[in-house]
Amino acid sequence: MLAAIASILPLLMPFNADQGECIKVNEIPPIPSVAREEYLTEHGITPIIKTEVKEKVVYKERVVYVDRDTKETVKTEVKDIPKKETKQVTKAESKKESQPVSNQSQNFEFTAYSHEPSEAQSHRYNGKIVTATGKDVTDSIYYQGYRILAVNPSVIPYGSILSVSVNGQSFKGIALDTGGAIMSRSNRIDLMVTDTNEAMGFGVQQGSISYVRKGW
Repeated sequence: MLAAIASILPLLMPFNADQGECIKVNEIPPIPSVAREEYLTEHGITPIIKTEVKEKVVYKERVVYVDRDTKETVKTEVKDIPKKETKQVTKAESKKESQPVSNQSQNFEFTAYSHEPSEAQSHRYNGKIVTATGKDVTDSIYYQGYRILAVNPSVIPYGSILSVSVNGQSFKGIALDTGGAIMSRSNRIDLMVTDTNEAMGFGVQQGSISYVRKGW
């Protein structure tokens, strides 16, 4: 082994005094990695070792460093990805998602507006009745099982689901719509009803709401 190394040492020299040329590290012929490393260290040469990630697994990362010249593995590292950080993120997200919505009751004034096509001209688009939030309510005064409510979105955010008590009834509604009369008031909610007669008969009533969900 020593004889073999000695025979190629002239080829490994980083500097040729006779020709005045520098020999680049990547031009040094490959030799067994231990001897190569000892030689380079002895002569103050820092080899450029290109690395590549061979494998990644959940919570552990194994990195294999390969000398591209000799194709030999220089070293292997196994790194733990801290599980603690992952748990903290999950807990924070869970906490954010589960933040309770205040269910304190708030008093509001209620009116009603008609779903009839003849009374919904401002909401008609291509023959369909569409709310201010773009929901098609042509065939129903309900959306996903909730009564449709017109609100002032600066007071009650669109998408909010409300528990409503008014006119001796309790039901859940969703804030999907608005209107000029509602936008100018901070204490009024408009309930979509089937027809004009029902809307007129409803009149103005006092009721209360509490949030089931605030916003989308």
